[in-house]
Amino acid sequence: MNQIVNITGGTKGIGFAAAKKFLSCSDKVIILGRHENEASLAKLKKEGEVTFLKADVSVADDCRKVISTAIEKYGSWLHRREAAFT
Repeated sequence: MNQIVNITGGTKGIGFAAAKKFLSCSDKVIILGRHENEASLAKLKKEGEVTFLKADVSVADDCRKVISTAIEKYGSWLHRREAAFT
C-alpha cells in the first residue's frame, strides 16, 4: 500500500507481527520504543524499510521528536488510530 506506519513496541509480540505484516504490503515502518532490539530490527529490515526511534510515548517531548523526525524523513505526518475488538 506504500504507507508510512508507526508502531509502538514493534520489536516483539503483536507489534513485531504487525510490523512484518505492514512490511509485506510494501509499507514503510517506524518503530517506537524505549529499548532497541537489534536482533528483531535486523529481521524486520530484511523485509523492507524500517526506522527505529527511541521514544517513550508517555513523554510529550519524545512524541514531538518522533513527529519531527517522520516529517523530516518522509515529508508528512498523518495520525490515524484504528483498533478492532472481538
